[in-house]
Amino acid sequence: MIRTLVSAIALSCWIPSSVAAANSDAHIEILTVGGFSPTFSLRTLEPLENAIFKSPNIELKGIDTIPVTYSGNFYRYSGKNHNPQTIDPQAGNIDALDTPNGTMFLTPSQPTLLNTILEDVKNDAMLPWFESTEILLTPGTKGEEFTANVMTSRKPAMQNRSTMAMIYHLSIDGKPVDAVFLLRTRGGLGRLASALNQKQPRDSHRILISLGAPDSRSGRFSLHGKELIETLDRLGLQVSTLDRGDLRFLNDLKDYRQENRNRGVQFLSANLPSLELPGTTIIEAGGIKVGFIGLTHTDAAAHLVKGITEVPLTQTLASARDAVLALKQQVD
Repeated sequence: MIRTLVSAIALSCWIPSSVAAANSDAHIEILTVGGFSPTFSLRTLEPLENAIFKSPNIELKGIDTIPVTYSGNFYRYSGKNHNPQTIDPQAGNIDALDTPNGTMFLTPSQPTLLNTILEDVKNDAMLPWFESTEILLTPGTKGEEFTANVMTSRKPAMQNRSTMAMIYHLSIDGKPVDAVFLLRTRGGLGRLASALNQKQPRDSHRILISLGAPDSRSGRFSLHGKELIETLDRLGLQVSTLDRGDLRFLNDLKDYRQENRNRGVQFLSANLPSLELPGTTIIEAGGIKVGFIGLTHTDAAAHLVKGITEVPLTQTLASARDAVLALKQQVD
């Protein structure tokens, strides 16, 4: 999501070594950010599904997908999709398995099945770590809301996030059991903000750049277009090239630039001249002028918004060469 760079494929910068040496007291930190869209993985569901289909004593009755909110290790979700016969009104601690991608538990508790899954995981080098833990499950009144507190030493950020849970309705030896997998999302704007706050500059001048927003049609993406740009602006983003998400909301991008002519995020695309966006910009930091060139990847042509699909993507290398020649005399 965040890394220090000197150059990138789609967005490049130049800090000549002679200048850096001559200004040894100046430290410029150039960070590139991405991962605006939260992601999750269902890969760790495979051991549970394998155990279900391999065991003659387990029958799958159905699967529900439900919305979940969580902060840190505390999850909240509606209990209406639970089979009422599987829930102990007193609940309490339930055996569970914790993974990087989420937490799995069964109610009523099934320690033997979880141990079987844990042993199978050891034989699959492609799976992430699994560890035994417990969940403190508290049913709400009339089963309307459940609170699940994962008892683990991990201390994730206390940020309110949206995710989902998969509930497998099972019959084990003829008795109803619900297997619940609470997904853990990664990335997103909240995590980006935390990462930037944690990465304090070391007596340096920071320039924050982006390779553009990914495809913003994802249902997991809460902000789009102008709202996303304004949020990134508040986080300190200074320069960005264009990616698929930016092109889908190109009118929003143009409105933003119209309202913020002399400030805010500068969008660059040297090889999309018909969009009337600059191809280069210069930012001065620590007394050093740093040049940036924006190049839009050629596969983005298929994702241009309706009405501008005729925009030609000029030869990328030629655009880069021309931009370098134009900047050489202006940067340090």
